[in-house]
Amino acid sequence: MALTTSNTFSNIKVDTRTFIDRAYGALKLRPQQITAEMQQIGLDMINLVQQDLVNDAMPLWTLRKTLLSIVQGQSRYQLPTATNDVNSTFYRTLFNVTSSAVVTLGAASIVFQFPQATIVSTLNVNFPAGSFPITIQTSPDGITWSTVYTADIYDNAANGSPTVWYDPFINNAALYWQIIPSVTSPVNGTLITPANTMSGCSAQVYNTPSDIMMYRMNRDDFFQLPNKAFPGRPLQYRLDRQITPTLETWPTPDLTSSQNVLVCWRQRMIMDTGSLQQTLEIPPRWYLPLLYRVASELAFCTPEADADAASMVQGKADAMMRKAWNEERDKSPIKYQTHISVYTA
Repeated sequence: MALTTSNTFSNIKVDTRTFIDRAYGALKLRPQQITAEMQQIGLDMINLVQQDLVNDAMPLWTLRKTLLSIVQGQSRYQLPTATNDVNSTFYRTLFNVTSSAVVTLGAASIVFQFPQATIVSTLNVNFPAGSFPITIQTSPDGITWSTVYTADIYDNAANGSPTVWYDPFINNAALYWQIIPSVTSPVNGTLITPANTMSGCSAQVYNTPSDIMMYRMNRDDFFQLPNKAFPGRPLQYRLDRQITPTLETWPTPDLTSSQNVLVCWRQRMIMDTGSLQQTLEIPPRWYLPLLYRVASELAFCTPEADADAASMVQGKADAMMRKAWNEERDKSPIKYQTHISVYTA
């Protein structure tokens, strides 16, 4: 009889309870030996190890794009929850196309009807009563709608500002664009309750974005600036890595700058694993390396662990983590740019 394949790819759904059982199993402990207290220790250790991963390098799946409203005279901007670092930041200029559309405001949606098919690459929504996840749809006739973007509130909610920016960056034009409240969470697909409405909200839509890279200053360079409140277009920034990091721009944005937006590529922390029924927020290629890393940490706080197994687990964890980090790359060509201004200035 011919054998068949599964026709599935990376369909690995390991709940946290199973993950902990396998970690203790690597230390020669049977599931019957794992008490409720040991399960809780295992859950705690998973979260601690996940938070520690960002100290080694940047997990690629944690890189997120966040748009920050520029405010005239404001140089400090709070980054979204769980931001660990900033990879790069850009000053983006935009062309506002809101005035060329007929805008219909309602409780169910905000609709933009253009005289001809128009690209919307960036938009913002003003939430006077608190932001919530939104979905963006397009239509050729205003009747049949297609979803083109669902926003992740964890990436967009920042600054404590009622105006939240979104960057669907969709390169197809449409006659009708619609903003509606999301029905399900873009993070985990669960139903969002209670239902949100667009009542009181307003929106602006833009296209033709142009990103200008900003230079990242170190702490000493920033401290040595003689006039930190100098107004102008932001050219540089400093990341203040407090428990809640903030991004500080220089010059301080002027009135013209406040019509545009900052595009921040940031590294966030890995999501917490909250219960034994949940799954870890890691790609399948990381399951085994993380499992052995967790097992190696559990070996230090589990007297019942087999000593020989603990030693073997430590060696395997080191090897598998090294292999995983070597693969955690985008495989693009490497470019070296030598800075020789000292010799040519």
